[in-house]
This record gives sequence, C-alpha cells and structure tokens, in this order.
Amino acid sequence: MNLNSNADASPSLVPAHSASALTSLTETARRLGLLLEEETYELKRFATIDVHDFNRRKQQGLLDLDRALRSLGTTPMSDEAKSILSGLRTQLSSNLAMLSLHIEAMTEVAELIKYSIRRSESDGTYGPRGTIGSATR
Repeated sequence: MNLNSNADASPSLVPAHSASALTSLTETARRLGLLLEEETYELKRFATIDVHDFNRRKQQGLLDLDRALRSLGTTPMSDEAKSILSGLRTQLSSNLAMLSLHIEAMTEVAELIKYSIRRSESDGTYGPRGTIGSATR
C-alpha cells in the first residue's frame, strides 16, 4: 500500500508518527475552533472582550495549526481531519463577519464623535454652506 497517495488513510494503516501528527492536527484545529466560537459568541451578544487577548490566542492557534499541518508531511489527511478543517474555515468566516460588523460600527461611532467635537469647537462665526452668522453671502 502506498501511504503517500492522496487517498484517505485508515488509522490502523498509518505509521505511529503519522497517526500522532493527524491527532495533533485534529486537536489543534478543535482548540482553535472553540476559541473562534467563544469570540464570535461574545461579539454577537455585544459583550466587552479583550481583543488583544483573543488576537494573541488566535495567532498562537494558527501558528500551532500551521506546525501541525507541516508535521503531516506527505501523510494523507483523514476524513475526520478534513471535516474539522472545513468546519474551521466556516468558523473563521463567521468570526470575520462579526469582527467586520463591529469595526464598521466603531468607525460610525468615531465619525459621530468627531462631528460632535467639531461642532462644539465652533464659535458659530461661520455657519454651514458659506453663511456668516445668520447672513448669507
């Protein structure tokens, strides 16, 4: 049997180090998926979150996932691993959508604050659209 083929590997037919690499990959992907679920859930309920901590943990999770994928070498990926990685891709998309929504909302709030500050700093000498005080040019 050729273990380097792209066919799905049965765990009993894969050398021990390859089985260990597959286990590492699936566990790492599951951990990262749980982290993404947690952050997405907190964002959906508009909770205050530590963005820096989530980013640090996601970066570490992605680094671990990259290492686990590299350790597979030419070992074929199991159906379970493929399924977990597919789910992880979906979780990443959901997380990205929620983060984008929150960034857009923060941008809108920042624009409103900026507008309010500009209005409060004005002494009223120059009005909107070329007016001076209450007279029009």
